[in-house]
Amino acid sequence: MNVTVRQLAEWVHGEVLGDPELAIGNARALADAGPGDITFLESDKNLAAWHNSRASAAVVPASV
Repeated sequence: MNVTVRQLAEWVHGEVLGDPELAIGNARALADAGPGDITFLESDKNLAAWHNSRASAAVVPASV
């Protein structure tokens, strides 16, 4: 089942930065994420890995 980034943000009361209509098919760990996947960054120490990731989107705490 695909959902949009907008739908995911609404479910968690988050904010979308970027394309809210981007389709997401899976959630995967940062190291395993690819196109169509969403991942999670828990701190700014993961920013370099995020920039090298093929993931389409990420859930990121406001502090990052």
